[in-house]
Amino acid sequence: MKAYVTRAGIRFVGMMAFQTTKPKGTFDAILDALNATTLKSGKRALIESADQCVVYHNIPDIDAVRILNKNGIAANMAENEISVPATDTV
Repeated sequence: MKAYVTRAGIRFVGMMAFQTTKPKGTFDAILDALNATTLKSGKRALIESADQCVVYHNIPDIDAVRILNKNGIAANMAENEISVPATDTV
């Protein structure tokens, strides 16, 4: 899985392969470490497709990159901010 980090959000790409190869609860533990924001829908990850999601975090972006790298996720700083969709705001 890859992750693209901005100041407020992280776009995860490759979710299907990650979820099928990691123990259940691994992604939830990562969301806990990122201090992921709970959306109005009650979810912490905004699912865009079966393979992509966006997570909004409350920690410095460099700390988010370190947490993701520590968990085996290739994380890079994104060039564009991730916008909050009108359908499910934080």
